[in-house]
Amino acid sequence: FFLNMLPYLFTIVVLVFSTLSTRRLRIGQPAALGQPYVREER
Repeated sequence: FFLNMLPYLFTIVVLVFSTLSTRRLRIGQPAALGQPYVREER
């Protein structure tokens, strides 16, 4: 039973660790994230 679940558990562990490492490094996040877009007048 446990050996059948092993690939799924391994995948979840890899996804969690990759998410935590990218959260610390803030890779690929736009600098203006969270700032509202204001369109200039023509």
